[in-house]
Amino acid sequence: MTVEAADDDPIVCFCNEIRLSEIVAAMDNGASTLADVFDATWAGCGPCGGSCQPDLKAILDDYLQLDQADATDGELL
Repeated sequence: MTVEAADDDPIVCFCNEIRLSEIVAAMDNGASTLADVFDATWAGCGPCGGSCQPDLKAILDDYLQLDQADATDGELL
């Protein structure tokens, strides 16, 4: 992986070396809660005790908002 590629796909969970793309793939495959993301990727389940969990929650919330906007064709709810 090149430096540019690493910048485009940052590590979110350093304990388990889980990249953003892995988290997005889990959500694309149906993960819709933090527990689902943990189960699919092991992100947030490292020896640090889950210091990346706030970042994971923000990523999940953003993803779900975008998904909801797509479902309504951009109409405000």
